[in-house]
Amino acid sequence: MSLAGVTVKALHLLQVRTAVRAARVLAGLPAVSLTDETITPGVTLVKAIHISELRAALAEALADLDLPPPIFTTPTLQPGSTVVRAAEIIELRNGVK
Repeated sequence: MSLAGVTVKALHLLQVRTAVRAARVLAGLPAVSLTDETITPGVTLVKAIHISELRAALAEALADLDLPPPIFTTPTLQPGSTVVRAAEIIELRNGVK
């Protein structure tokens, strides 16, 4: 599957946030506070910090559910310098399946 040229949209981020929050509820964990709590499609830029926070929130939920942590092709994202790719969103989606 080629992801070249795929634009990550705020809507994708909103969908993944919803899924990660649902995983946390299933695990009995409290709600997580996230950067840019209000995401507006067409306005909000998807940032590395958004993905990093969701990865951490998901990893905590999976650990509490005795499930293996997700594996990320780019394990460390640098806020301010890493460009968020479609792969990051897809990996988070796969982590909540």
